[in-house]
Amino acid sequence: VSSQMKVNIDDIPIVFAVHCVLHEYGHWIYFKKTGLTSYQYCEKKKKERQPYENMAREIYEMLDWDPYKRYLAERYDKEIYSKFPSEAAANKYALEHIKDALNKLFESKQETIHYEN
Repeated sequence: VSSQMKVNIDDIPIVFAVHCVLHEYGHWIYFKKTGLTSYQYCEKKKKERQPYENMAREIYEMLDWDPYKRYLAERYDKEIYSKFPSEAAANKYALEHIKDALNKLFESKQETIHYEN
């Protein structure tokens, strides 16, 4: 989001919340577009993610103070998890709609977001 617009630091919690809602709604839209039943959809996701399950589990099970845990988790998220079709679609939806959503929200509060050009 910060690459698309300038956000007041005090507004970061609401920007994060709006992004989360849009992301989850993006999952719903992606699911509906597949035309699959919920069972078929879950089986499809399971098959897509199965090759990476051990890697994710190993990172999760690392001790929290292990200096590599955060690094590996961030790499996993950026290089693998975010590229799963449902996650990519949800992220794309959220990023495509966040400016309009925030503008509507802040206009209703009589506030303005200033965009970077």
